[in-house]
Amino acid sequence: MRPLYCLLLVLLGSPAVFATHIMGGYIRATPVAGNKNTCLITVIMYYNGRSGGSAGDEASSVAICIGGGTGMVTVNRGSITQTDDKAVTINQYTTTFTFSGPGVYTIRATAISRSDFMLNIGYGAVGENFSLQTTVQIGISNQTPTLFTPTENLLIARNQRLSLPLNASDAEGDSLTYSLALPMTSSDPNVTLNTFCTSFSALSNYQFPNDVLHTGIFRLNAKTGLLTWDVPGALGRYSVALVVSEWRNGQLISETLQELTLTVVDKPGAICNYNPTSL
Repeated sequence: MRPLYCLLLVLLGSPAVFATHIMGGYIRATPVAGNKNTCLITVIMYYNGRSGGSAGDEASSVAICIGGGTGMVTVNRGSITQTDDKAVTINQYTTTFTFSGPGVYTIRATAISRSDFMLNIGYGAVGENFSLQTTVQIGISNQTPTLFTPTENLLIARNQRLSLPLNASDAEGDSLTYSLALPMTSSDPNVTLNTFCTSFSALSNYQFPNDVLHTGIFRLNAKTGLLTWDVPGALGRYSVALVVSEWRNGQLISETLQELTLTVVDKPGAICNYNPTSL
């Protein structure tokens, strides 16, 4: 089966065969000083910086839906930076929004077309949009957590146990818990507002990575955010989604969905002679 795995990896490494190079992202909300009902909303998107061309150009803007029936805004990219090894580009889309009053609101965002050839999503997701959401309590002084940011392509070794810390940080020192989740999608933002903002849903054909080969353990420590995969098998790209929940005095005050891409590769010198920079 090794030649088949190598052929699959060559296909996955070719920039022409998938629609975008999205590696993940999440939404952060920060209150504006002097007005607890006004938030700075930042959508943070990770793109593969080694895909050829200007990675992330296909997402110069994102569509954001604000909960409570308050509408949709299109936000242009405000900044794009690269990690030191140029493996990842970090795109940020920022807008300020004043909510109608205190309460619990869900903020959702969509970028057109998630990356194809995710082994644990399946071909039914080709053409599906990449969507994120954060639920936050407005009216209290609170910044949602700052989540894990990939500093490299998140290449992981086949047949070797993965231990990846995905722990977040919280500016106010609130307690955080972690749970595995399902990635989200939505309809095209160019449809009518009501249709788009009510179209968000979990991907129905998602599998947890260990279910692709129906073997091994894939789990996330609820207290520490440590992701364990024992062990990765089939070569290729996998979507991983998690929810970071924020607690204050025993009360849930925010939930942030994050999605990441893990890529299983052969170790250097293996028969496949895989070159990570081709991704």
